[in-house]
Amino acid sequence: MNEQIITTTRAVKTKRLAYALAKKILKNRHQKPAIIIALSGNLGSGKTTFVQGFAKELGIKEIPKSPTFILMQIFPIPPKSYKLKAKSLIHIDAYRLEKPKELIHLGLKEILRDPHNIVIIEWAEKVKALLPKDAIWISFRHAGKDKRHIAIKSQYQKFAPSANSGASPVESQIVGFRPKSQTKSKSK
Repeated sequence: MNEQIITTTRAVKTKRLAYALAKKILKNRHQKPAIIIALSGNLGSGKTTFVQGFAKELGIKEIPKSPTFILMQIFPIPPKSYKLKAKSLIHIDAYRLEKPKELIHLGLKEILRDPHNIVIIEWAEKVKALLPKDAIWISFRHAGKDKRHIAIKSQYQKFAPSANSGASPVESQIVGFRPKSQTKSKSK
């Protein structure tokens, strides 16, 4: 499993990391069941902030909030956002679960099999036994006032540092990420 640790120093940088990761994941999308991103970390470590950045990159206008009390939120992905099969971002928060089985009763198996879904699970360590081996694991750790260490682990994607010019320091750490300015200039 590939692993990379990235440090962010503000919420906006955590969101930028999410934007870059969303682009990378969607660019390398293969025909398979849902994309699953498993988030872990202490309260207030940046998990929901990350989800907000990821959703914004998908073109979702509504700002995801921590679904702790409602367990799951489903956001339609605008059809013009990406030319991909994904139609829904499903945001799950397993914090209050007593047993992983509780998610099965909500249709988790069907959700994970559906290639039209991108599923992001906060407190995923609580339901690890239910998740496929190819899930992308991202752990968040406090490293000071606004500083976070974010570890990304994936079986199939490689998230090694990249030297793409024009990218912010956070964005340049995701292999294959190109800032919008580079993407636009190449298409002209």
